[in-house]
Amino acid sequence: MKISRIITVFLFILIGLVIRFPFFGSDLVAQKNLNYETLHELFFEWRKFEKPPLLNGAPDYTKSQFRKRQSNFKQIQKKLQGIDTIGWTQSQKVDWKFMRAEMNGYDFNRRVLKSWERDPAFYQTIWMYQSDVPAHEGPTNHALLEYWQYSFPLKGNDKIKFLNELRVIPSLLDQAKMGVIFGSLIAGILGAVLLLIVSKKSPPVATAFPVVESASEKGNEVNE
Repeated sequence: MKISRIITVFLFILIGLVIRFPFFGSDLVAQKNLNYETLHELFFEWRKFEKPPLLNGAPDYTKSQFRKRQSNFKQIQKKLQGIDTIGWTQSQKVDWKFMRAEMNGYDFNRRVLKSWERDPAFYQTIWMYQSDVPAHEGPTNHALLEYWQYSFPLKGNDKIKFLNELRVIPSLLDQAKMGVIFGSLIAGILGAVLLLIVSKKSPPVATAFPVVESASEKGNEVNE
């Protein structure tokens, strides 16, 4: 009973403060709106960062580029985590989570997937048909040529844009040679070395599987 009285008194005091100082509640709303505006600005900063810089006219997917920009990525991550979402609407909180998901996806691609080193299809540039999803399924590069969006014969700005997108392809394929082919070569060499080490340390089949040896001897006796 005593606790309920304390709670009731506290609520009356709080209501009285809001009535006496209406700016108190408005300050909270203003701070909430300011925080969401910060998210809005950070989103554009993030999207600008996510698009890689150019190397010889093509998006740069080299290891040095990722290393050089990693500190910037960490700063954007820290800014996102530092935004106070208390008092936000559900849709505003979803916006925050969407942005976090995009950044987690970038980090996973950089650390684990590394399609620019492992997947030759990553460098496919010309897409003849519209994808059945809003964005293409699977990792794609940042210099796609969506052929299906153009009407032929090309004229004016469409022609200029089409030709500019074509000019990116040679530089992008040069990166593919250095990234995918060199990466596959290194992986093949490491795989061969590992196989050699394992084969030297592993016992002969007959020693490891005496049943196989026994069956083999019996087979030889029958043949004789």
